[in-house]
Parts: sequence; C-alpha cells; structure tokens
Amino acid sequence: RSLGILSKSDRRKLFFVACIQVVLGIMDLVGVLCIGLLGTLSVSNIQGSQPTGKIAVLLKTFGIEEMSSDSQLILVGALAIVLLVGRTLLSIFFTQRVLYFLSRRGALLSANLVSSVLKQSLLFIQSKTTQEILYAVTRGVEIITLEILATSIVLVADVSLLIILLIGLLYIDPIAAVSVGVLFSLISIILYLLMNVRAKRLGEKSTQLNIVSSEKIV
Repeated sequence: RSLGILSKSDRRKLFFVACIQVVLGIMDLVGVLCIGLLGTLSVSNIQGSQPTGKIAVLLKTFGIEEMSSDSQLILVGALAIVLLVGRTLLSIFFTQRVLYFLSRRGALLSANLVSSVLKQSLLFIQSKTTQEILYAVTRGVEIITLEILATSIVLVADVSLLIILLIGLLYIDPIAAVSVGVLFSLISIILYLLMNVRAKRLGEKSTQLNIVSSEKIV
C-alpha cells in the first residue's frame, strides 16, 4: 500500500536499489569466507601442513594455490578487508541515496496533498479537524516514505544477506547451515508473533494521540 503512492518509475528505481543491496550481500559472503580461510591458513601454517579438501579448492578458485603461505595470508587478509569495508561504504552510500530520494518524494507528495485538500469542498474540509489534515499531509507522509519504505529497503538488504550467508554455509557445512537456519527462523517467528500486533496497535495509538495532543495545544 505504501508503494502505491510512488509512480512506476520510482518503484523501478527502488527495486533496482534493492537488487544492488542483494548483490552487496555477495561481497559480505566472500569477505566472511576470506576470514574463515585466513584462520584455517594460519592454523595450517603453524602446524606446517598443507591445506586440503574444500580449503584447497578455495585456494585454487582464488588462483593462489602456488603462492607461499605468507603471501596467501597477506592476500586473503587484504581481500577480506577490502570486501567488508567496501561493502559497508557502498551500503552507506546507497542507503543515503534512498533516504534522500524518498525525502524528496515525500515533500512532493505533501505539496500535492495540500493542493488536493484545498480543491475539496468546504463540507469535506470541515468533516476533518485541522490537526487530522495537518498530520495526513506532513507526519503521515514522513512515516510512509522514511519509516516504512526506506526501512523496507534496509530490511530487504538484511534478509538477502542472511540468505546468502546461509547458502555459503550450506556449501561449507550443511549441518551447521540447517541448524543456524532453523534457529534464526524460530527467533524470527517468535519476535514477529510477540511484536507485530503490539507494534501496529501502538503505531495507531501514537497517531491518534499526536493528533489529539496537537488539537489541545492549538
């Protein structure tokens, strides 16, 4: 319903940004993989043994299987830093752009709503209190654009990151991946059941109290 206030072109832009956030999750996966590889290589280096199994496959994938142990450690560590820091910076950049974009759309929507209200009949305007109209064209728009749509984009990024990490963990250790997946699913369901209805009720109550409070102050 909140997306319905945006034009098709604006919805496409938000979808594009959401897709970029999903791709950034892959950077996190590779970064976490590099950290795990770094730890394993360090242990192998201390023990004086050669990496085997999936670790050897990963080294071959990165094309560094022929390098010395020290060179492998330096390269993998540097790659982990670049990926994780780069992902964080890119995520901050795109989040800022989304907030700026939605803020401008919210301002435009508020202006259009005010213009629409002023074109209504006097009976319609008198059927609402001044504060109800004011809340609808100001704070209400802010909630829809910044607290629902913008938060949803961030949520898409977080959920996609979790899914991507679980897929990576499935490749490394299926049993651990299933265990973690079940644990997070249970926690999510419990939090949803505990918070969803209450959050909706509190949000509606907060809206009503804001309007009543403003009316009393005026």
